[in-house]
Parts: sequence; C-alpha cells; structure tokens
Amino acid sequence: MENKVANLINPYLYRDILSITQGGIDFSRFENKTVLITGAGELVGYYIACALLIYNDLNNSHIKVIAVGKEQNLMKKYAELTSREDIDFIISEVYNNFGSYKADYIIHNDFSDNMENEAITNLLKYIKANNVISTVINSSLLVYGTVYNGKSEILEDDLGYVDLASPKSSIVQSLRMAECAAINFAKAEDKNIMITRSAIDYGVPFEKEHPLCKLFAEDCHNPVAVFIGANISSKINSYCYVTDFARALLTVLFKGTGGEVYNIASDNSVASNNELQNIISKTTNNEAVVKLDNDIVSSMDATQYILNTDKIKALGFKSSVDLENGYKRIGAIIRNSN
Repeated sequence: MENKVANLINPYLYRDILSITQGGIDFSRFENKTVLITGAGELVGYYIACALLIYNDLNNSHIKVIAVGKEQNLMKKYAELTSREDIDFIISEVYNNFGSYKADYIIHNDFSDNMENEAITNLLKYIKANNVISTVINSSLLVYGTVYNGKSEILEDDLGYVDLASPKSSIVQSLRMAECAAINFAKAEDKNIMITRSAIDYGVPFEKEHPLCKLFAEDCHNPVAVFIGANISSKINSYCYVTDFARALLTVLFKGTGGEVYNIASDNSVASNNELQNIISKTTNNEAVVKLDNDIVSSMDATQYILNTDKIKALGFKSSVDLENGYKRIGAIIRNSN
C-alpha cells in the first residue's frame, strides 16, 4: 500500500505516534467504527488521527476517521495522507455541516476556537441524533481560574476566582459554560460524555519557523528566544507530552464515567518556568532560551497549576514521557525532518 503512514511521514514522527497504538489502549474497539475528531489539524488531534490510520495499516481494521478543523491546518499537516480512503475531512467551525456522517466515537479537542454556544449545542445535538457510543470533550487547566485550596495540587472539584472585568476571563467563562452544558446533557440524556482538563500539552511544532525548530536545528548557532508558557500566569505548571495526552483521552473515551471530569498530566512533568528553560537548553545545547519571571512561590500565592491525576490513574492510565524525554523526542523529529 503506497500511502501507508509509515511511507509518508518523518520516521521519527511515525515512531512517536506508533507508541500510542502500542501504549496499552485497546484499539480493536475501534474496528469497523467511525471516529470523529475535532481540532484534527492541531497537535493531539493529528496524533490521534494518525494513530488510527497506522492501526488500519497494521491490522486492516476498517476504522473510518472524520477529521474536523480549519482547512489550512488540515491540508498542511496531513498532506499526502489526504489521499487515503479511511480518512475524510470536514471544514467546520460550529459543527452544523457533518452531513450524513455517523460517528461511533467523538474526540472533541477544539475548545480553543469553538467555545461559543452554537458550536457546543450543535455537537450535543449531533451526539443525541447519532446515538454516539462515547464522547470525550477536552477542556483546559485554565478553567480552574485562580484557586486557593490550601493544597499543592488542583483537583477536579476545585473552581477558583475569575476576574470578570478582565478580557481574558471570556475564555475561562466559555470553557466553564461548555463543560456545564455537556455535563448536564450527559446526565439528562444518559449519554457517555466525559470532560477532560489538560495540563500544558507540548510536542513537535509543525511550523518550520517556530522558535523550537530553530533551536533544535543542527546548524543553529545564533541566539534564539523561546517564551515558555506565555499564556499561563502560574509560576509552576503541569505539562503533558502529546503521546501521553492522546493515550489519556483514549483511556477516558473507553473507561470514563459519563458526566465526570478527569485531569490529564504527565508524571514527573511539573516544572517552574526556569526549570523548563534549563531542560530545553540542555536538550538543544543552546543557552539562548529566555529566562522568565522569578519562580519563588510564597505561602500567599494561589495554588499553582499542578493537576492532581488520581482519577484518571484509577482508570488505568499511566504516563510514560517526562519533560526531558519529551523534548528529546521533539529534537529527534525536528533534526531528522526534511
């Protein structure tokens, strides 16, 4: 088969995505099923879609992937994979044009752009009309706001203060609204819809002009600045490598309880801004990473964005990639790209 994934993408990227199919998830449950992925042009959506295509290549499993996203992202990332018969693409922003496609499973990871009422309402209507088996809707650690729980971690039942006067609060309010609508719908309609809240996810940048690509390039001798976690005000954060993120979403999709919320983060991936700077500098052999704000945490500070993951671990999920190994994987993919 000429258009096998292994023949069309970077071999190091292929190996990274293959680790998802070999990471303890029962992909046989997808056989002869249709999986709809929103945000399919973004990092984790691409990884999950390709993992399903790889499983088809290896097992002839007749999985159908419906990749939903922005046209530019989809066509650029999937490139020659768009010629495959087991993946179709839908350009949609408010999910009102799914047509005759009937999904068995849905992975919704497009909250960054589709947080408005119309999008989430249309998605829930689609779930009901098509009797979808299971849906996971990924949110963000930003939904917690500013938490003062007196603990070192944030649990799923924590909700903190949101400054309604700040323009940035619209994102958090939209996240909370969408979560609430989905949870209420799941309980009222007895649907298997779960919410996940992800730590800061990271993986290989697809844009060659991205600062990390410049840092990892073998011929990079000029100072390059990288601003780490610029949209997170916390001094210490949880992180999640893309393959762990993908496996976590699939774990919740198969084993989660409808109406429940699950935090997602990788073990051994909690770092201050300066610690993350040191990791990136070490793996790139480049000291020109921007040093961010002071990392000292006082007793007066809000709870840092460190996510407690006991609930998802109870489902059997175990992360496998820490920060240093995550950036080593990114470096290997970039250095061996065309």
